[in-house]
Amino acid sequence: MGIGAGPILIKDGTIRNSWVEELLDVASGINPQTCQPRSAVGITQDGKLILFVCEGREQTPDISGMTPAQLARLMKSFGCVDALNLDGGVRAVC
Repeated sequence: MGIGAGPILIKDGTIRNSWVEELLDVASGINPQTCQPRSAVGITQDGKLILFVCEGREQTPDISGMTPAQLARLMKSFGCVDALNLDGGVRAVC
């Protein structure tokens, strides 16, 4: 099994937010330093799976999205000891 995702948000209970090491920047489509829609998966110490989705770009009033750093802190507050950003930050052009 495999998944294409990143950056790592939390590893072994420590916030990592590895977007710099993973070379994820605005050109990669991740926009790591701006508020964007985000999704993430995490696991707690007792094995619970946490799935999170945040809307962004004010499709809902006052919901501007999150940065990966904000997302990492939120996933940690949910009790995640490991967490991974799945998708988000890419502005689609229609």
